[in-house]
Amino acid sequence: MNSALKPALAHALSTRRVGLRFAPALENQFKQDLGPQRTQAALASGGFGLVLYVSFLLVDWLVVPDVFELALTLRLAVITPLGLLTIHLAHRHMARLVALFGPAFADWTAVISGWAAAGTLLALLLASHSPHAYFYHAGLMVVLLYATLVQSTRFAVAVVTATGILAMHGVAGLYGPPMPTAILIPMVDMVLFAVGISLMANYLAEKRQRRRYLLGLQDQLILAELQTAQEELQRLSRSDALTQVANRRHFDEHLQQAWSRASLEGSPLSMLMIDVDHFKAYNDFYGHQAGDACLKAIAQALNSSTRRPNDLVARLGGEEFGVLLQQASAQTARLTAERVCEAVAALRLPHERSSTADWVTISVGLVTVRAEAPSAGPQVMISRADKALYEAKREGRNRVKAVVA
Repeated sequence: MNSALKPALAHALSTRRVGLRFAPALENQFKQDLGPQRTQAALASGGFGLVLYVSFLLVDWLVVPDVFELALTLRLAVITPLGLLTIHLAHRHMARLVALFGPAFADWTAVISGWAAAGTLLALLLASHSPHAYFYHAGLMVVLLYATLVQSTRFAVAVVTATGILAMHGVAGLYGPPMPTAILIPMVDMVLFAVGISLMANYLAEKRQRRRYLLGLQDQLILAELQTAQEELQRLSRSDALTQVANRRHFDEHLQQAWSRASLEGSPLSMLMIDVDHFKAYNDFYGHQAGDACLKAIAQALNSSTRRPNDLVARLGGEEFGVLLQQASAQTARLTAERVCEAVAALRLPHERSSTADWVTISVGLVTVRAEAPSAGPQVMISRADKALYEAKREGRNRVKAVVA
C-alpha cells in the first residue's frame, strides 16, 4: 500500500458521511484496485442479462403480437449482436479498453446496456396498438432493478441509469397507449418505489463495499508496518549498535552458511581477524567517546575496502572485527587484507600512546581454507585466524599475517 494514502485512509475510516467518494488519491486507488473485480462481475451479469433479454421474446409474442417482428429485429438482429461483440471485446481487450475509457468503463457499459434493454421495451410499447402494451411499464422496472442491483454498478452510475429509465417511463406515459385510470396511479407508485428502493439498495451496497475496502487497506497497512518492524528488529538483532556493521551473531550465522556453500562448491573461503592496535591505551588517553568514534571510522573503512556483495564485515567484540570473504583465494584475500590496513592507516587518527605508529593502525590475521578439508570446520577456521592475528601482533603489529589451510 502507498504510505501517502495513510492520512486519507485514517480520515475516511474516522469520518461518518453521506457521500461515498473518498479523497482523490484514495478514490483513484479504490477504482484501480476494484476495477478488475467490477469488470468480471459486469461481464458475468451482462452475459446472463443478454440471455434474459432474448428470452423476453416470449413476453413480446404474448403481450404485443402486433409488433413481434420488430421485437425479433431489435432483440436478435441489433441488440444481441452488439451485446455479444461488447462482451467479446471486453474479454479480449479489457486492459486496452480500460486504458482508453478509464476504470469506469465497465460501469458505463452497464448503463448503455440497461438503456438499450429499456429502449427496446419503449420502442415496442410506442409502436404497439395492443391493449396490454402498458404492461411494459413493469418490464421497464425489471430492467431498472437488474441494471442497478444485479449488475452492482456504482451509485453515481445507478442514478444515471435510473434517470434514463425513468425518463423512458415518462415518454411511454405521454405517447404510449393510454393506461386505465385504475392502473395508472398504482403503476406510477410502483415505478417510483422501484426507483427509490433500487437506488437505496445500490447506495447501501456500495457503502458496504467501500467500508470493506477501507478495512482491507487498513489490514494491509498494519501487516506492512508489522513486517517493517519485524525486519527492523531482525536487522537490529544482527547488527552492532555502535558501528552499524554485522554483530558476532550475524557473523557466526553467515560463516556457517558460507561454509556449507563452499563445501558444496569446493570453493575457497577466507577470513580476516582484525584487532585495533593499542586500543585500550587509545581509550584511556582520548576517552570513551573518542574510542567509539574511532571504532565507527574503522568499521566504515573496512566496509569501503570490501567490494564484493558477499563480503561481510562484523564487529566481533570490543576492538575486534572480522571480515568474511567467500570464493576468495589466498591471493585475493591477501590483497583485501592489505587494502584494509591501508584504509585504516589512511584515516590518520592520532594515537599518541601507540608504540607502533603515530596514528591508529590494525593488525590482521588471515586464513584461507577449502571447506571440504576433512579436518576443517568453522570453529577451526576462527581458531586459525585468531592464531594468525596473534602472530601479526607478536611480530610488531600494523601488518597482515596469513596462513593457508
